[in-house]
Order: sequence, then C-alpha cells, then structure tokens
Amino acid sequence: MDQLHTCKYILHFLFVGSAMETKYVGSMVSIDCGEVLGIYQGLLDGIDQSKQMLTIVSAFHDGTRCSVPRITIK
Repeated sequence: MDQLHTCKYILHFLFVGSAMETKYVGSMVSIDCGEVLGIYQGLLDGIDQSKQMLTIVSAFHDGTRCSVPRITIK
C-alpha cells in the first residue's frame, strides 16, 4: 500500500528534464517537507515528471522507519 504526502519543498531539480527522470532513480534521498510534514529519507524508486511526484522505498520519516513499503511525495 502506498502512502501519499504533499510536499511543497519537493526536489525541483529532479523535474528539470526528461534525462533527470531516471538519473537519480536508485539513489538515497532526503526530502525536507517543512516543519509540518518533516523529513523523509529512502531509496528513490520512481519519478513521474508529468505529475511532479516521486516515490521512495525503504523509507524513514523523521528517523523512524515507515510502516508502508513505499511513500509517494507530490
């Protein structure tokens, strides 16, 4: 089951061009979603440039392992 989070502080550089869409897949990322949503860390599993969404697996939220297998951040 996926979990969707909205993050206005998304890593905008990931969405610059189509080549970027796959360049960072497989990398460990840390995404700061501000004070309310906190920080997500995990393995970048996919990027949907058209929807400006990314998915991470093996995710942690503020240092605690997430109970769901993947997190989608928009």
